[in-house]
Amino acid sequence: MRLGLAVAPALVLAAACSPRIEPMAPEPPAPSIAAPTLSSDGYGPIRIGMTPEEASAAFGHPLQLNGERVNDCASYVLDPGVEPQAMRFLAIGGRLARIDDHGSEGVATNEGISVGASAEAVRAAYPGVLEGPGEHYPPTTTLTAWTGPGQSGYRFHIYDGHVTGIAAGTEAIQLTEACS
Repeated sequence: MRLGLAVAPALVLAAACSPRIEPMAPEPPAPSIAAPTLSSDGYGPIRIGMTPEEASAAFGHPLQLNGERVNDCASYVLDPGVEPQAMRFLAIGGRLARIDDHGSEGVATNEGISVGASAEAVRAAYPGVLEGPGEHYPPTTTLTAWTGPGQSGYRFHIYDGHVTGIAAGTEAIQLTEACS
């Protein structure tokens, strides 16, 4: 018994003299890198009104001609492997006039509307949205929201009650297929 009483103070003294080990703080979460928003003014650093070359420099990746030029109109895409792959850029007169998104992950408008959102969500986010017939079969509808009367805005393509594509930019959002 005396041996146990003699060992206890030694253990307390050893514990008091040893360096204190603090518990490790948890690692902070990695910062979330959100995709830029799609607005009637552009996408991230790409602005409506830029030349394709200016847009390429601003985004840090070249816009590639997608098909042939038709009169003064051309469609551009990003290189394979560069996100967002479901985005298209339309230039009229050598300047970006419209940006289309067909389902790029994480891409949404300033009001939070992305491909897959309901038509009701579009109507709630953009009061006064104009509804019209779609151009594609099976029957679709379009919801157009002007952010600057007749000058800039969004056109949401709706199928089966959900957004299947978003066009953002100038009055070029009203074009059916790229340059027509």
